[in-house]
Amino acid sequence: MTLRSEAPIEPGAAPSLESTPVTELRGVGPGIAAKLAAMGIETLLDLLLHLPMRYEDRTRVHPIGDLDAGDTAFICGRIEGAEVRRRSLLVTIGDGTGTMAMRLFHFKENQRRQLQPDRRIACYGEVRPSPDGIEMVHPEYRLLDDAQVPAADCLTPVYPASAGLGQTLLRRFVDQAFDRFERSSETAELLPAGIAARHRLLGLGDALRAIHHPPAGTDPQAPLRPEHPARRRLAFEELLAHHLALRVRRRRLDGLQAAALDRGDALAQRFVDSLPFRLTAAQRRVAREVRADLARTRPMHRLVQGDVGAGKT
Repeated sequence: MTLRSEAPIEPGAAPSLESTPVTELRGVGPGIAAKLAAMGIETLLDLLLHLPMRYEDRTRVHPIGDLDAGDTAFICGRIEGAEVRRRSLLVTIGDGTGTMAMRLFHFKENQRRQLQPDRRIACYGEVRPSPDGIEMVHPEYRLLDDAQVPAADCLTPVYPASAGLGQTLLRRFVDQAFDRFERSSETAELLPAGIAARHRLLGLGDALRAIHHPPAGTDPQAPLRPEHPARRRLAFEELLAHHLALRVRRRRLDGLQAAALDRGDALAQRFVDSLPFRLTAAQRRVAREVRADLARTRPMHRLVQGDVGAGKT
């Protein structure tokens, strides 16, 4: 839940993030939209509030010669050879410090054609031992032009996903939504400036940027911690929205009419006298409050709570 604006859209005004469907993004057709909807993502704001569950550090290229089995690393090199061996595509990659293999058990013919010797390639994955040294099995990879810088300038987010919606697609869609957020003249910032300043909260744009694109050098665990400034900002807005929704619901209930149930004290006293124990002071006080509510001409909105064995029943 987040704060929502219910102001009508002026004629000719750009739709807000919370009213713009994900189908407005490049690459989101009916099929993809249905898969996103199954995850609770229907608008651009939903997409921006689909937060990463962890991060990968692809801001630094690791020399292949320094890798050991069990490492998770980002490497960049050139393809030295590619062959189909035992029904898997085995691609040898070198970077001048050493060589490793990229093994693809499931591959398409166009992948085999693209992965040609001397092509520059970047891979991210877990390093495993192999008969010929070390390898990565089905890492995330991309082919690079000679001029391309392989390392990212921010941590790579990993989002909760589903079948048919891999990380590459989700990152692409989130980046498009964030680009709309930054370019749009309207803003999804609904938190009053005074409240944000009083609680030293980030602006919504800064919080979303820090969550989706943590800068290089950030501890990958830091943006996941509840005390992180971006997490605090989003949690504050969610709790405030929940509180305001309850206030609105309470106000609406208070505006309804109900029959006054005031039958006097005699029947209640007969019931209390029949009990094999004496009511505590707290039980008598709560009973009086409940009876006072029932005697009013508006619905009662009350929760009786207490420790186990306190006498709620």
